[in-house]
Amino acid sequence: MSQPQPTPNVLKCPHCGTGVKVRPDDRGTRRACPSCGKGIAVGTPSLPAGQSPDAVDTNKRPPKRHPDVPVVCRLCGTRTYAFPEQIGQSIPCPDCTTQNIVEARKPKQQQKRWDAVKLNDGDDLRLSEDVDQPDPEKNRSFRIICPRCQSQLHIHVDQVGETVTCSDCDLVMEVPKPPRPKSKTRLDWEDPGLDIGPPETTDFPKVNADALLSQADDELQELERAKPVPPKRPFDDGVYTFPFRLAVLPLTAVFCFLACAIAMLRAAGMEMEGPAMVVGLLLTMASGLLALVLLIFGSVCCLAILEETSRCVDQIKEWPPFDIGFWGWNTLFVVSAIAVSLLPCLLFELVSKHALVVVGPVFLFMLFPIVLLGEMESNSPGFPYSAQIIRSLRELRSAWMSFYMRVFLMALLLLLLGWACWYQQFEPTLVLITACLAAIMSIIYFRLLGRLAWVISEQLEIEEDSEADTEDPLAPKLPGATSA
Repeated sequence: MSQPQPTPNVLKCPHCGTGVKVRPDDRGTRRACPSCGKGIAVGTPSLPAGQSPDAVDTNKRPPKRHPDVPVVCRLCGTRTYAFPEQIGQSIPCPDCTTQNIVEARKPKQQQKRWDAVKLNDGDDLRLSEDVDQPDPEKNRSFRIICPRCQSQLHIHVDQVGETVTCSDCDLVMEVPKPPRPKSKTRLDWEDPGLDIGPPETTDFPKVNADALLSQADDELQELERAKPVPPKRPFDDGVYTFPFRLAVLPLTAVFCFLACAIAMLRAAGMEMEGPAMVVGLLLTMASGLLALVLLIFGSVCCLAILEETSRCVDQIKEWPPFDIGFWGWNTLFVVSAIAVSLLPCLLFELVSKHALVVVGPVFLFMLFPIVLLGEMESNSPGFPYSAQIIRSLRELRSAWMSFYMRVFLMALLLLLLGWACWYQQFEPTLVLITACLAAIMSIIYFRLLGRLAWVISEQLEIEEDSEADTEDPLAPKLPGATSA
């Protein structure tokens, strides 16, 4: 009967790592690696007592050791482990790189059982021995701020005076002394000046809810009374008597004075002939200067009337202050509206040289209110386009017709007075009456234009609200569907 063959073991080549089969009989010999051809020494391991050499695995590695001595960082509290042979040496913390000394493990002490000592009958129990309190200064740490990168570093009190390196910017700095701990104030409960009793009861005044509601109602009624009352007839109520109110009467007087002075100087300058023509020329220049003053002053005041009237304000409480920039800006609105209104006359100038005199007043009468309201709406002189004004021309024709009818009657009256002055060869009394009436009608004109602006804003706003109310937000909108 044949004996069983010993099981071969595998030995790795130290040169190329190829596994080489060896038998127990090959111990103490050298074998050639079949891959790289280099020699491999087959060692003879030391056998424990009672173990057969055939059972020895020559390729078995020693067990891997793990560090088992705990080390707690004194700065950041990170726990790491060291080998027993490192006891007494210092190792760096893996987080803050602080050097910590490896200490041997302290033997576990059996917890001491504290027996209670009975004092007298009815007394509480106490510990038989005093318990040692830990020293808070021993493990105290504080923070410092890097002056370069403003990073915070945790420093132990034992590192005061040493140099540390910032972990972010590698700046080497010296550790200053830690700040003093804040002292905690303890309250002396036996202090007679310390009042720790219940708070005193305070009698708060009782507020009646009905009184508060009545007060709120009164305030709401005052606000309602302060709101301007919309006129029933916008183009008639308070329009023609507006220039003769106490707040507007000084303005009317100034307008009449300037208009009369311009008319008289112009009439006197036109009558002078011969050597007196030089004086007549000076009077004409003076009338032109006064006309410029009236244009600037009238533009500011009339636009103020227009704006306040468009807000449904019946009384003009404050007039614009004297400001050269503000006055020039308002004058630019009026001048640009006149210029834009007269632009179509250039086409008629190609046909007739007197087109500006004949057709100019017609275009000024028709286009000036549209252009001025458009410029006021867009807040841009020279840019008269306004979608709201264009829409009002289509939807509020009755309002525009009422405005134009009243302005046409006033213009017709001035035209008749002007023809009478020319027919009477500019009789002074008739000239003064015509100038005063023209000044008063200019104030009435801008009052009417303000009422027209108010009607446009009110009517279009009501129509927009009604359209928004009648529209169902949940109804599906079909493509191509239009509202009736």
